[in-house]
Amino acid sequence: MYKTETKYTYEEFKKYENEMYKKKVFKGIGDLVVILVLMSIFLYYLSKNLTYPIGMLVIICTLFFSKNKACNKMIDKMWNTTPDIHDMDLKFTFLENELEIITEKSNSKLKYEHIYKVVETDTNFYILRGMNMGYIIVKNNCNAELVDFIRNLKKKN
Repeated sequence: MYKTETKYTYEEFKKYENEMYKKKVFKGIGDLVVILVLMSIFLYYLSKNLTYPIGMLVIICTLFFSKNKACNKMIDKMWNTTPDIHDMDLKFTFLENELEIITEKSNSKLKYEHIYKVVETDTNFYILRGMNMGYIIVKNNCNAELVDFIRNLKKKN
């Protein structure tokens, strides 16, 4: 049995949301960037004019700036519409066959076989119940044995 705690702060929430959505957002923008680069190369060869590649570069830079601003705005909106989780303390107990989650307002259990996915970053683990719902486990709050245990859960899922 292993135990850890996490305080759901805005910073942890933002890290979680960025990790969950970065692949979706970056894939869409990455595809668009490839198309824009190919278009600018094609237009340059047709016209031998640098206006098109420079224009496309400006559009690409604008896309990346807009993406970051839009993502931060979305995260702020989600955080502000869920005041119940602000600075919530979660206690996690990793039992033999299930994860027990205890908050001030609720208790729940998640069988390991029902874990959708475990995502590991440099600072956290995200244990997902489903595609868009998960728990934040801060690595600094875990001992080495628990980190290994969660990594083994990750391998199984």
